[in-house]
Parts: sequence; structure tokens; C-alpha cells
Amino acid sequence: MNIKLIVSKLGVFYFLIIFALFSCENEKVAKNDALPTSFKLEIDSINASEFAILFIQDIYNSDTISARNKIDIEFEGDTSCCFDLLSIHEVFDELDLFTQLNKQVVLGADLSLLKYSEETEQKRILLRLFSAPQEVEYYELILDVHNNNIVVVDYKSVYSNWKASEMLNELIDISCSNKLDLSNIERSFLYLDSMQGAFNNFNPDLAQSYYKSISPILINSRLVNRVKTLIGLHSDEEVRISYLMNEIDESNVSNSRYWLFSFYLDVLQEENNQARIKLNRLKEIIGEDPILIYLEATTYFEEYNYNNALELYNDALVLDATIPNIHFAKVICLIEMKEYVQAVESLLVMEDYFEVININWDKEFMGYPDFLISDEYSRWLERVGANNEEELL
Repeated sequence: MNIKLIVSKLGVFYFLIIFALFSCENEKVAKNDALPTSFKLEIDSINASEFAILFIQDIYNSDTISARNKIDIEFEGDTSCCFDLLSIHEVFDELDLFTQLNKQVVLGADLSLLKYSEETEQKRILLRLFSAPQEVEYYELILDVHNNNIVVVDYKSVYSNWKASEMLNELIDISCSNKLDLSNIERSFLYLDSMQGAFNNFNPDLAQSYYKSISPILINSRLVNRVKTLIGLHSDEEVRISYLMNEIDESNVSNSRYWLFSFYLDVLQEENNQARIKLNRLKEIIGEDPILIYLEATTYFEEYNYNNALELYNDALVLDATIPNIHFAKVICLIEMKEYVQAVESLLVMEDYFEVININWDKEFMGYPDFLISDEYSRWLERVGANNEEELL
């Protein structure tokens, strides 16, 4: 055999071996280089807060598309956290989280981030929605990562009894328009829970309307009979209040919705000492919130205990000086105490945070004629006088 041919063939053979080894090594290196690209976004306090701020901005800007792109709630059987009406998929389509928040913000409510927390591997942000003068709601949004983006995957809402009534009315309208299928038993149980919310709101007519919407499968059940008993208690106010308070007091301390309902119930009944107890229970769950301190101050104000009210208004402003209602409540409290100099000083402090020029101050203080004719108020008008006069014309 030709020696040159043999050498040539051996050369090709060795070249193929070396090329194969080199290719394997390159593939190994390529795989190693690709590892970092599988990194999954981790939620922490910083990016969760950034997400919350962007979501709140979407609500204020009525940016429907952007806000809803941040929400990815899937209803499969019993949801883990979303225990209110919006956990019904068809209801969520009509009254979703964006719709509920945006509608109230447009009407003047203040939506803000309260805190970030981690519990049982769940990442949560707590939003506070405050509507003047005294209505507060909380939305605990549960976060996760989908497609390397932070999204809302579930939530808990803690809303006032007034809000419960509003939502129930909307849902009854939806039911009457045949947009909602009530044949599912699990959904009907959620409706029953909501009907009790109507009862808590002292609204027997609404509760009766809701009762008519319950699935026939449940009409004679023990749970429905219990709710009918609750509705019947509307005929006796003392029995109703006693029953409600016992139910609320025996409930789990971690159920913040019960404590908020109970607080408003006590306020309606002018049981301010009990209302403050319920607020303290709520503080244990929600944490430090200037609005809860403000609400406590209002209970003292209603009792004409202006010193305690003033102290609490100051405590609330130390935590957050950007809430106009707390500033104005403090001014009114000082006027009631005849501390007109301090009242005007508090108005001056408001100038640091808010627009105070184009406000009809005579109208704001029309319930306090002695203050309106005081020298202190005249000096305040001199400060904002030109624009105030234009407003009055």
C-alpha cells in the first residue's frame, strides 16, 4: 500500500478525533455559559415596593391595560386568600380589582402602600384606601413571579360595611341582568357570606334581595336558615347588636375584616370605648397606620375629649404629614378648644404640604362663627386673601 496514502488517511482520522473532542468541550462550555440565563426573579422588599408604586400609579392614571397586566389571578376551586365576592370568576370579570380601586380613587379616595411582608413563603404588599372623612379599607396583595415579572396572584380585602353594601347592590344588578350564573353551590355559599355582610350593614331590604338570588339547592339548608334568622333580628335592635357583637368577639383575632366591621358598628351605636378596643385589635393585625390613629382620635373628638384627640392627631401626623384630613381635623379640634392662634399655626403648616390658596375658607369654617370673626382668622385671610376673595365671588 502506498505509504503516503496511509499517512494521509491517518491524518484525516486524527483530525476528526481532535475535532470531535474540541466540539464536545465547546458544547460543555456553551452549556456552562447558558446557566446564568435560567435565573428566576426573586421578590424582595425593594422590587415589591417598586411594583406597588407602579401599580398605584396605574390606578391613579386610570391605566386599565397596564394595571390589569399586573394582575394574574386564576380561580381554580377554592382560592387560598381571596375570600370575598370577587373570588367568583364571573363577578371578577364585572368588578375586578382594578375597577374597585380606580372607581374610588376617581371619587377622591387616597390609595397608598402601607407595608411589605413575607409569611409562609408568600410575598405580600398591603395597600390602604382612605376615603374622607372616616372610611378606610385594606387590600393585601399576594405577589409571585410569572414570566420573570412580578404580578398579583391573589389578594385579601378588608373593606368597610358601607363598601360591602355598595358591592352587593352592584352584584344584585348583575344577577338581575342574567350575567351571573348562581347554579354553582360553592358560589352560592359565597353569596350567603355576603348576605350576612348586608345584615351587618343594617340593611334588611338588601339582605332580602340577596336571599332571593341564592341557588334553590341551598334554600332549605341549615346555613340559609341561620342567615334567615339573622335577617329576622332586624326587628329588635338590642338583640341584633348583642348577637353581632358576640359573633365578632368570638371570631379569630387574625380576621381583620371582622374587627373593622365591628369598629364601625360600635361607632354607629356611639360605643366609643368598645370602638377603640376594636381599633387596637385591628392595629395588632394591620400594624402601624396613621389612619387608624386618626380614627381613634375621632372617637375622642365625638366625646368632646379634645386633649386626647389632639394628642392622637399629632401622633398620626408624625407618622405621615401628607394626609390632608388629619391636618384639618387637628385645626377643627384646636378651634373647638378656642386655641385660635394654634389653629392658624396649623393652617400655616398645611401650606408646606398642600395648596391652600384657592380654597373657600369661610365655607370650610362656617360652623364656627366665633373663629370667623377672630383676629387670628383675619390674619390668615390676609395671607390667602386675594385668591380667597376671588373664590367667594
